Amino acid sequence: MRSISVTNDDHSQAPPTEDTSFATLDAVRAVVAADPSILSSGAKVRVQLGNRGGLSTIQKHLKVLREERDRLAVAQATPATSAPAAPTPPAELASALWAMAWGTAQQSLLARMTTLTVERDTTRESLTAERQDNQELRDELERAELTASKATVAAGIDRIALTEAKALSETLNLSLEKSKAECQAALEAQAAAHAMADREAVIKVETLQATVDRAGQRYGELAAQLAEANRRIEETSRRNDELVAKLAELAGLASQPKN
Repeated sequence: MRSISVTNDDHSQAPPTEDTSFATLDAVRAVVAADPSILSSGAKVRVQLGNRGGLSTIQKHLKVLREERDRLAVAQATPATSAPAAPTPPAELASALWAMAWGTAQQSLLARMTTLTVERDTTRESLTAERQDNQELRDELERAELTASKATVAAGIDRIALTEAKALSETLNLSLEKSKAECQAALEAQAAAHAMADREAVIKVETLQATVDRAGQRYGELAAQLAEANRRIEETSRRNDELVAKLAELAGLASQPKN
């Protein structure tokens, strides 16, 4: 028989336990009583039970029923024919004893032969039934091994798929990390450019503000100089008016006659 080793892994499962609630001895006895021809076939009994119950349990019950049948057959065995007539006794005195002993021996011999014949037939039938049961068990074992082999192959395929999925996941993670790094570098470059632009704008504003401040200061200086010039013009105009008044006064004095 081909042997298949099944490795235990995360994908393997323990075989289900047999459901013996339907394959009781009384249930098997009732099925066999309805059809005695299936006493030697556990598979046929299981079909009559609606394909329920473990095959090994059913075969165990069938063996018990066969043993009960054999014991009953042996107990009911009787000589098939009456004992043959005793030979002529050697003497008149021993005739009765000889006939009794001969009859008893023949009956015992016939009973023993009948018993041995029944035992031979039942043993032969039991052997045939057990061979059939063993063949059914071998068939079921091969089916179980085939199922286990398929499960092992499926588990191997699952492991390969899992390995490939892990490799793909690692590749995607590396790509994601690379993309994150590139995005971070781009953001940092953009932030640096914005910072540089902000610094240039601040410098321009500060330069313009300094120019405005200098212009304001110059305007103040010019305004002060203009005010000073206006003051001097007014002062000069006032003095000019005073000189004109003095000249007029002198001219008036000069025009008066002398006494």
